[in-house]
Amino acid sequence: MSASQIGLILLIACVVAMISLRLQLPYSVGLVAAGTGLALLGPINLALNPDLIFTLLLPPLISLKLRRSRNGGRFANLLLSLTLAFPGVLLTGAIVATGVHLIVGWNWLGASLFGPRLPPPTRFL
Repeated sequence: MSASQIGLILLIACVVAMISLRLQLPYSVGLVAAGTGLALLGPINLALNPDLIFTLLLPPLISLKLRRSRNGGRFANLLLSLTLAFPGVLLTGAIVATGVHLIVGWNWLGASLFGPRLPPPTRFL
């Protein structure tokens, strides 16, 4: 990926951020709309490296979400979140494992390894 392609991606991301802020929309909604618009233009010969996405584009999205979070406290509800998250994941994994064992007929070991692989329904960024 060349420097000009990275610059074009960052320019599009900046324009999307400004428009999303002006329309008071979440940044992720603006990115989805921009991606859909670019896809409708036709095929674009652009090869993205996953490392580029995770190191260059994802951290600004996460930090923007953290700055816009309500109460400004990132760790205010950490104990409550951890207390509810672990039992929720365990319960969801147990329910999925039981369903896979009873409906699909897998043995308990395979079903219990498959259960936690499915993420529980969460609210995304």
